[in-house]
Amino acid sequence: MRTTKRIIALLLCLFTVASLAACVSQSTTDFLDKVPEFSTDVESEVESVADPEPSEGQTRMPVVNSVFNTSAHTVAISGTCESGATVKAALATGGSSTVTAKGESFVLELTLGDRSEYMVSLTATAEGKTESMARELTAKPNLNTSGNLVYPTVLADKFVLFSEDSINALSEENIRNNGVAEDFASECQTVLNTLKNAGSTELIYVMAPSRARVLADSLPEGVEAGAVSLYTQTVKVLKDAGVTVIDLSDAFAAAKDYPLFYDTHSGWSDYAAFVAYTELMSYIAQNEKFAAAAPAGKDGFDIKTVEGALLGDLAYHYGLDINAFSETVYDFVPKADLNIGDTWADNEETPAETPESSEEESAEASSEEASSEESSGEASSEESSEEASSEAEGDKIPADIADGLIKISDVKLNLADNDYRFYDSYFYSKLYDVDPDDVLCDSKFGFFTNRKELPSALIYRSADCAPITDMLAERFNNSLFWNVDNYNVVATAGSAYAGTTGNKNVDYIIVLITEDELTKLYD
Repeated sequence: MRTTKRIIALLLCLFTVASLAACVSQSTTDFLDKVPEFSTDVESEVESVADPEPSEGQTRMPVVNSVFNTSAHTVAISGTCESGATVKAALATGGSSTVTAKGESFVLELTLGDRSEYMVSLTATAEGKTESMARELTAKPNLNTSGNLVYPTVLADKFVLFSEDSINALSEENIRNNGVAEDFASECQTVLNTLKNAGSTELIYVMAPSRARVLADSLPEGVEAGAVSLYTQTVKVLKDAGVTVIDLSDAFAAAKDYPLFYDTHSGWSDYAAFVAYTELMSYIAQNEKFAAAAPAGKDGFDIKTVEGALLGDLAYHYGLDINAFSETVYDFVPKADLNIGDTWADNEETPAETPESSEEESAEASSEEASSEESSGEASSEESSEEASSEAEGDKIPADIADGLIKISDVKLNLADNDYRFYDSYFYSKLYDVDPDDVLCDSKFGFFTNRKELPSALIYRSADCAPITDMLAERFNNSLFWNVDNYNVVATAGSAYAGTTGNKNVDYIIVLITEDELTKLYD
């Protein structure tokens, strides 16, 4: 009798399980979204259950990667869907948000009220197909914080992100009054007067329109560029002061071969750097003395298409999992194998004295051995010139400093785990045991190529322009790169890098600045 009862109980359990399974198979809601969190092992097993298959002609359900708060009452929902689909999130209490996916990736923002929790229905509709089954999830306000956006970032359709600063730069409110503009013009004139007394040095401002202006067609709805801008005002102020200005607006507008900017990264692409490099060095090569400085064309670079590159800094600042999505990146790698001196330099010291000061600036980034190699590779431009003149083979690097040099083709920005230059925050070389947490690219550093037919330069630059570093370094005899985002031009700061006979100062002082940074000129 007891055995019979056990058999009946077992059959009842099996019948119950079968009934539940039948209910799940008929449901249009993904029940996994309602399963509470388990341990890692259980989660992995549950996640392996496939979504219900769509009917013929129906869009597949969108997959959610993350739900997180960007502000107290705003959540961002990211995930994947069918390519180019329209994704809609609707609150059970009313209210919705819709975006177009970029490829198979989407991010949308949804505004919540004051309730503790909201049910959200997420659907996707691909072109030529009916709407998908709904995926249900929950979203909650985060009332204890203003959100996780340390660097305010704005989301636009098709997975394009903008920094709030870049959007603000488009506003006419950034225009400086006449008094401030006149003060800046006076400062420029003072630098020009000093340069006349210090040697034959030309001051050049290379100005680039902002990412938001270049990607104007992708701006969030309702955001427009002002008819007059701080950019146009600054161009006029500089020209009126007698400064040479290379305005990249037309060059960027005409550049169509590759993206100038990526959807999730604030800085220039390699192609934007190439366009700027071409404009600048073409101008400098008009001087017959420096005709050899003419830029290499695209044939001077190996241009590699890299699929699956991680997302850029804007995605990270926004709070996205940058490992969950990717972009296509175009990597411009110089073909030049010219040996080039690699020196971390303190601008107030001569190059021969820079190892000590560079060790102070990046003590943990450079090993003792690297510092030793650095010392052997550094010499003042005057010393390099004297030694080079004794070399029978002309441009051959003197043997006593050759050990401290690296090839220009080995000068790369942060490559992460792959061979591409999407992240432009760090500067790497074979001479240094670099800690990835040390932003060495932001520091001051210089190069010696020992080619007397090329000019010398002191270069001030925006961090957004980082990919131009190796391109410019190869086009100068001596070049000193000032620490990024510092535009307080000092006329004789690069005099130790002077390398042209008869000029005690560098031949050019170059300021590479983007529209987003222009307010710093007037501080």
